[in-house]
Amino acid sequence: TVDGQQFRIEDCKNCDIFLCDWCDSVQVDACQDCRLVLGPASGSVFLRDSKQCTVITACRQLRLRDCHRLNVFTFCSTHPSLEASRNIHLGCFDYFYPGLKDHMNRAGLDVFANTWWDVFDFNAAEGNWDLLPTSRSSSSALLHTLPDSDLANQLNATPTNQRRVVPVTHGPQTTTAHEVALVLLALPKADDFWLLLDALEQEDSTINLTRTRTVDHQQVQAQLDGALSGPKGHVSGLMVALEFCGDKAFSVVTRVVNALNESAEKGPMFLTTSSAESATNASDTLLRGGNS
Repeated sequence: TVDGQQFRIEDCKNCDIFLCDWCDSVQVDACQDCRLVLGPASGSVFLRDSKQCTVITACRQLRLRDCHRLNVFTFCSTHPSLEASRNIHLGCFDYFYPGLKDHMNRAGLDVFANTWWDVFDFNAAEGNWDLLPTSRSSSSALLHTLPDSDLANQLNATPTNQRRVVPVTHGPQTTTAHEVALVLLALPKADDFWLLLDALEQEDSTINLTRTRTVDHQQVQAQLDGALSGPKGHVSGLMVALEFCGDKAFSVVTRVVNALNESAEKGPMFLTTSSAESATNASDTLLRGGNS
């Protein structure tokens, strides 16, 4: 096992590499026509001089230099950075393998701190990168190349909300033409997030999760004083802020949240804002700038 050590991949061609463990950092050099799955890295994943690869990675920092024609499905808790690279297509990490949740924890990665869409490009020219739609699955882009084996069968199963570890987000670029809804959840109950996502999928599958972030309750109270719907005593400690968007997103999300809160045996699980306008304003404040 790698078990938190550094890992390096170099001079590979037409290879399938699965690093299903957590590590300190990964460096990939001079690879071509490869499919790479890189388990959670507590530090950086650095891709250099590589082309025509599909890469799935979860890390604190993602860096690309002198890369061309890459599909990268990533979890990244800082801004992905590009230098002297072109034809880079970025998507949200939507992967699963047995042990991923434990590896994310051991790497110290907050699953709600993903800013895969917030790219910093050192190059002056525009058009070097774009964002893949969330309908483009990393599994479909990768796993058809695997031989029939026990590992392939485990990885090839489409992750349900119950198995998925990292929430799939669309990024804030989808919020400009749609209504916004903001939901807050106490961090100790973060697993209830999947209940909400499943209920929303059944209610209206067009509602998209755009951004997530862990915030302090004091920040929530400062920004949302008087705008929260729910018992004040529910706001304490660290919280997860969830931004949804879509046609009539506020009314749909509010209806689903109210139903879940009413059915909860131990009191309300979720808080929302009292209006669509306050949801938009609060999202812009709480979620602006991604995560550090």
